[in-house]
Amino acid sequence: YRRGGPLAVTDCNVMLGKVRPEYFPMVFGPNGDQALDKKVVEEKFATLTAEINQKTSAGKSCHEIAEGFLSIAVENMASAIKDISVRRGHDVKKYTLCCFGGAGAQHACLVA
Repeated sequence: YRRGGPLAVTDCNVMLGKVRPEYFPMVFGPNGDQALDKKVVEEKFATLTAEINQKTSAGKSCHEIAEGFLSIAVENMASAIKDISVRRGHDVKKYTLCCFGGAGAQHACLVA
């Protein structure tokens, strides 16, 4: 979020080209007036990928790492829905999935 923190789900989407910073609102940075920074995202993924590959000898690309993190995030979102519906006896086929929040629209189809 342009505050020097760790990579986030939105960064995975930037890395994969699913979110294009030039079309995303300028709501990042300390004053909430900056765009997403694709260059910083790519640099952080390059560093993370090198670290993962060094420790695991996996030979993964930055895109594969981003896809992996995104898969985990989507699975966690789907599990949360299961926790409040299926595991409580509700038949989700009778309901509509409503998405909201920063990443809701980015992941609704994968979660469904």
